[in-house]
Amino acid sequence: MHDGVLYGRGAVDMKGYAAVLVALARHFARSGIVPRRDIVFAFFSDEEAGGVYGVRWLLEHRPHWFAGVTEAISEVGGFSVRLGERRAYPVATAEKGIGRLVLTARGTAGHGSRPTADNAVARIARAVAAVADHRFAIVRTPAVEAFAAEVGALLGEPVDLDALDPGDPRLGPVAPLLAAALRNTVTPTIVAGGYKANVIPGEARAEFDVRVLPGQEEALRQEVEALLDPDLEVTWDRWVHPIESPSAGPLLDVLAAAIAVEDPEGVVVPYLMPASTDNKHLADAGIAGYGFTPLRLDDDADGFGHFHAVDEQVPVDALRFCARVTERILREA
Repeated sequence: MHDGVLYGRGAVDMKGYAAVLVALARHFARSGIVPRRDIVFAFFSDEEAGGVYGVRWLLEHRPHWFAGVTEAISEVGGFSVRLGERRAYPVATAEKGIGRLVLTARGTAGHGSRPTADNAVARIARAVAAVADHRFAIVRTPAVEAFAAEVGALLGEPVDLDALDPGDPRLGPVAPLLAAALRNTVTPTIVAGGYKANVIPGEARAEFDVRVLPGQEEALRQEVEALLDPDLEVTWDRWVHPIESPSAGPLLDVLAAAIAVEDPEGVVVPYLMPASTDNKHLADAGIAGYGFTPLRLDDDADGFGHFHAVDEQVPVDALRFCARVTERILREA
C-alpha cells in the first residue's frame, strides 16, 4: 500500500472484494448480526480458466451447498462513473456467452518452388480476413436498452446506440463497455500452419475468440459459416452460454438503496458485461447472477481499466465504501 492506494494483482479483480466478504463474515459473527436470509460465502478457484474445477465441480459434487440460493453477487460491476451530475454504479445483469471457433484448411503439400492451387495457408488466411472484417449488426438486448435509457436520463439527452462512439467523453469509461455489449464478436487469436519456409504444408488452422449476446448463439454460427469456404473444417467448442438476469426487482432495489445511503448522488444502472464470470455456471443451477462490487472512485478514474492491467490498484477508501455498502446489502437483501 502507498499513499492510501492498495497495489497488486487482484486488487480490483477481485481479491479486494474477497477480503471485504471475509471481513463482513467475521463482523456478522462477532456482532451477532443475523441477515434476513441465509448467505452462502463461496470462493471459487479456476475462474480464469473457465471454472471447470471450481464452481462447475462444486455444482456437480456439492450441490447441497447451494440449496435454496436464488441470487448471487459477484464481480465486474459497481465501480462509480461520473455521468452528468450523478455517479452511476453499473450492475452487470447479463453477460455475453463465450466459445472458441477453430477453422482447419487442408490442401496439397509440396515444395515451395511448385505452388499449388489449394494452398492451405492461403485458404486459412482468406478465412481469417473474412471473419475479422465482418461487422455484426447491433442487437438491442434488454440489459443494453435499460442501460442506454438510464444513462440518457442521467445525461439529459438520449444515447443513440446506432451511432455510439466508444470514445464518447460524455460516457467516460462505460462507452467502450457499451460498445462491446452491442454486437456479437468473433476475434482471430491464433493462426498456425507450416514448419519450414520452402515447404507447402498440407494443413493450416486458425482459432477465434467468440463472444455472443443472449439469444444470438445459433444466429452467430450461421452468420459466420456463411462467410467461409464450405471445404473448411469448422469446429465450435468450449461453449458457455450467455446469461441474462432480471434488470429490475427486489435485489436491484436493495442495491440502489444501499448505494443511496453512502452516496446520495449515486444511482445503480443495469448493463451487459461483455466478458465472463462464474455467474454463468451458477445460472445453470437456477441462480440469477449479478456483477456488483461497489467502489466509489474519483470522477476521472476507470475501475474497469485496471482488470489484468499493469499496476492494478484500488484506493483503500473505496474498499471501505465497498464494505459499508455490501454490509447493508447482505443484511437487507
